[in-house]
Amino acid sequence: MTKTVLIIWEHGGNLGHLSRLLPIAIALRDAQWKVIFAVADKVSAQRFLAPAGFNCIKLPRIAPKVAAAISGPLNHAEILLRMGFERVDQVRSVLDRWYALFDDIKPTAVLVDASPVALYAARSAGIPTVVIGHGFEIPPEQAPRPCFMPWVENSVARAEELELRLERALEELAKTIPARLRKNAPKSMNDLFSSDSIALCAWSELDHFDRPAGVRDASDVYFGPIWSESPGGELLSWPDGDGPKVLCYLNLRDKRYDLTWQALKLQGANVLVISPSGLPRACEAARGWGIRVVEHPVQLDPLIRDSAAIVGNGGMGLTSMSLQAGKRILLLPEHMEQAILAYRLSKQGLALATIRNKIKTVVAEKVDQLLSGEISAERIKNFSLRHGDYRPGVAVQKTVATLSKLGPR
Repeated sequence: MTKTVLIIWEHGGNLGHLSRLLPIAIALRDAQWKVIFAVADKVSAQRFLAPAGFNCIKLPRIAPKVAAAISGPLNHAEILLRMGFERVDQVRSVLDRWYALFDDIKPTAVLVDASPVALYAARSAGIPTVVIGHGFEIPPEQAPRPCFMPWVENSVARAEELELRLERALEELAKTIPARLRKNAPKSMNDLFSSDSIALCAWSELDHFDRPAGVRDASDVYFGPIWSESPGGELLSWPDGDGPKVLCYLNLRDKRYDLTWQALKLQGANVLVISPSGLPRACEAARGWGIRVVEHPVQLDPLIRDSAAIVGNGGMGLTSMSLQAGKRILLLPEHMEQAILAYRLSKQGLALATIRNKIKTVVAEKVDQLLSGEISAERIKNFSLRHGDYRPGVAVQKTVATLSKLGPR
């Protein structure tokens, strides 16, 4: 009997999620699973998946609610509330569509990536489900859970209230679904992200949060990061020029990186910028500094290994690849998830980081530190030695094994 896996990806931009999911999909197909993708951005996903021979369907979705009061969520509970769990009527309609889709596809198992409403649907439907993610995407089980911005006034009390609001929302939601599904309906965040069926795709050093001591070192919990080269990605050579080679993999949306280009050029660096999701006008602004900018997927591994230093936003894939290769890295985070990782790596002496990339003196100082080696070379070397033999296939096979153990519903 053919086993069918439904791979679901809803939230998050760029190609990081797909580059993590694609190797798993290939491994499942090689193991004779039928693989179906359900994604929010079908057009972008299909461009990435089609060269590998996969099709996808557009998933049922409730648009996330953006709060105007603060720049980012206080905790995981607020993320889930923004993603729809407090809008019971709307999320209930989406759940009905998920239940219908499950009845049509009849998946043996479901693999969920950044898709909490789909996760709720699969859990309540009793379908064997694995949740995949790196540190930020998998909330710690311990209470109280992390507050992302403890410096904000009354943040701890507000975070506790958000946890209670989420539990009340889940309770109300469970009352609306068919009676036969209520016994499996998640009543808490721990129910939703059940620890017996997660694939935590990171190294412990790159986890966004502290977890219980017995968990942080458990290889059965930390599968390891998964990255993959884009199918058909171009094999590039470095631009001609002297100076240290600096690879910048950045999401160019505006001219916020002008000070970075200026600082790198003043240091005489040979700069190559990769920005597959960048806006054309922002890419042109970078080219105005005499920098080569590539706007399509490329083979990153050879460029990383040939570079002296890396500049990135703080994505798990690029950061893992760079540190494994023993490269100095400067992180310029754009949102909360990246900022937490950048902060934790900087505290470990494994990366430089700043969110103040519009202050000329700060950017110049960070670039100078990046190129002069004023970062713990010994710690980066030890990290590279510790993880140098690791290959993403390890985490891929662990994820496949976890799905296979769940068995049919």
